[in-house]
Order: sequence, then C-alpha cells, then structure tokens
Amino acid sequence: MTIVLKGMTWSHPRGHDPLVACSRAWLERTGVSIEWDKRSLQDFESYPVEELARRYDLIIIDHPHVGQVVAENCLLPLDTAERRADCHALARRAVGCSYDSYVFAGRLWALPVDTATQVQAWVPGRIGGPVRDWDDMMQLSAAGRVAWPLRPPHSLMSFFSLAAHLGLACNPVAPPLTTTKAVEEVLPRLQALYDRIDPQCLEADPIAVYEAMAEPGSPIACVPLIYGYANYAADGFRATRIGFADIPVIGGRPPAGTTLGGTYCDEAFHGPDLGNWSLLCVADPPGVLSDEDPSVRSARLRSQAFAYAREHLDRLPVVVAARLGRSVDLFGLDRLVDQDEGEERYRWASWAGIVAWWVLAPLAVIGVRRIDRVSRRLLLVPVVTVWITTVLFYGAHRIRSPLEPTVVVGAAVAIATWSATRWRSRASADTGDVA
Repeated sequence: MTIVLKGMTWSHPRGHDPLVACSRAWLERTGVSIEWDKRSLQDFESYPVEELARRYDLIIIDHPHVGQVVAENCLLPLDTAERRADCHALARRAVGCSYDSYVFAGRLWALPVDTATQVQAWVPGRIGGPVRDWDDMMQLSAAGRVAWPLRPPHSLMSFFSLAAHLGLACNPVAPPLTTTKAVEEVLPRLQALYDRIDPQCLEADPIAVYEAMAEPGSPIACVPLIYGYANYAADGFRATRIGFADIPVIGGRPPAGTTLGGTYCDEAFHGPDLGNWSLLCVADPPGVLSDEDPSVRSARLRSQAFAYAREHLDRLPVVVAARLGRSVDLFGLDRLVDQDEGEERYRWASWAGIVAWWVLAPLAVIGVRRIDRVSRRLLLVPVVTVWITTVLFYGAHRIRSPLEPTVVVGAAVAIATWSATRWRSRASADTGDVA
C-alpha cells in the first residue's frame, strides 16, 4: 500500500515545480507519494502555520513564521539526533544566512530549500542596462518606466534593504529595531519613488510585477527593489526575458565587494561570520546580466569596501579582534572547521590541527625568545606578514599557514632547550652523587 503525504507550497513555478519533480524521484526511491497543494504568495507570507499544520504533513513556510511556530508548538524540529550530521552538512552549504534564519530557540524548524534577496530587475532592450544610480532610476520613474511591489510585507522589506544600503541596518536582535536617522534618510526616498509609480503597485506582490513586466508591450523597464526570481531570467520562461543586477546605489556605495568587499560588509562585521570572509558579499544575484569589465568591477567593489570601512570605524576594533582570534584558534572555531571542510579537509584533521596549535603556539613563544637575534628576525618575517594580512582582511587557517613553520621551529627550540636543561640538571645530579 502506497503511503501518501499531503504538502502545501506556494503558487508559482519557482515554489511548486521543483517540489513536484523531487516528489516524483522520492516516490521511485521510497514508494512514498507526496501530493502538493498551492496557496497564493500573499497566503505564503501571512497565513497562520498552525492551521496548515492541522491539514498537511509537509509545509513550505516563510522564515518570519519561525517565531510563531515555536510559540504555537505546531511543527516538529528537524535537527533530531539522527539527522544532526545531515543538518550540519546543509548548514555549511546554505547560501548566506538562509539556514540560520530557520533556527529559533536553539532548534531548526525548516530547511532552506529556497533563498532570495531584494535585487534590481530590468528588461534588456527597454533600457541599455541595469540602472546604476538611484537618481537615474528616479528620472526613469518620472517617465513611467519603473514599478515597485508594495503589497505587505514588501514595502517594509524595501525599507530594510535601503536602510542597510545606507549603512543604517535595522537591528533584529534587540530594540530599537531602527533609528530616527534611518527613518529620516530612507522614508523620503521611498515616498518620492511612490509618488512617481502607478498606485496599483500598492496591491502588487513581486509575482504580479514580474508578470506585468514580462508582457511584450509593457512600459516597465526597471524595478529597483524586488525579490529575485531566477525563473524570469531563463529564455522561454515568459515572452520577455528579465535580467537581475545590484540595486541602484546611493552615493556610490553598491552592496557587494571583492576580497575587501567580502571582509568589509555586514556579514563579516556582525553575526557568526564576524572577522571572517563572506561569499554573500561578493556574489552577484542569479541571472545577473552585465557586460561590466572584470577590472572595472573589481575597482568599483574595492572602492565600495573602503567606503564601508570608513562608515563603520567604530566597529573595526571588534572586527580586528575577531580576525586575530580566528587566526590563533580562540574564536569562531566551528566556522573555521566548516571552512576547512569546504576546502576538502576532514573535520577530524581540522580539529587535530587546532589542538596541535594550542600545544605548539605557547611553546613557540618561549622558543623564539631563545633564538639569536638575526635568526629570530628571519623567523618573525612571516609572522608579521600574516598579522598584517589578518588585520586588513580576515582570520582563517589558510591565511595563517605561512607562519606555521615558524611555530614548529620555535616549539622545537623550546622543547630542545628544555630537554637539554633537564639533561644537564640530571647529569649534574649524577656527578654530585658520584662525588
């Protein structure tokens, strides 16, 4: 007898088609059938999970529901003992903070099967390329060429995105959520944009805007803030192909970066990746369409990283301390091990290396002090180089590796000195006994 499970997802090819395909493969593999129902995007974002849990075995939820799920105790946590290894592997491979967004009260309540962030959408052929500057986008909006989904919660998400872009990110951990300065900087810009778009945008979610934008005769050429749907970038998905790019920028501060950008960004200045490098800061949105020369992009993103650093000088001491702590295996150990595993190193080997460092590093400090001045200076060159690199960029085992021979040599000198001293003491004692 075939087991049949009931699932609920949201009504769009992005939210439905992959689940149907996966369920087909699951049926062939296990004999368990999953039948998926669909609800609108608005219901996906607002419908009570507790009511869905009474009728369905599997549910696709939006991450803001996690607090409600815990409060109502209506779903089972997924990080059970037998699944812990699988969850850990998924966490390492998840995009950005998507895995962490489903962790609440110390447990995992959903799996990150879909991830999106607000980007710019534009139509090749209607304009020459993605709009780079917010003021240019406003001029385009005056010509009736811009749309913007404002149906809740997307208007609020636009506030969050623009506040973060201006270096005034909201604080989800503790009140206040935002500041007077953020409100004064963001709301006038959003109000000015709203005054220039079709009022029907108030009732539009991203899907409605994309569908209108994809119509062959649509005047819409740009949407400055909208959750990315990679489907619309695929040839043949709709009559008109839609491209994606970074949001239009204000004051030359685009939200991305190269090596500097990966270490001078919100993800590397806060949270579990404090003092680390974050791919989330350097990755372009899926389906990005841009002919920007790589050297030009690098220069642009490098400039943006410097701008971010200047705007967050008060945070730099904490970040530098975290970088140095990572470098000497005193901070962020789990993330360091995850990073090593992602570079094809066994977890046990990474932990063995950490323990070895804890043993050898203190001995190296003692040993280096016992080496003659000229040799000591030569041995300390890679140490100084690594410290400078760590302070400027990020802390990781790969950054530390050039100084590790110095640590081994220093520890060997310390052990050899201690052994020689102990041997001489014992020899002196034996001589005294003979006398």
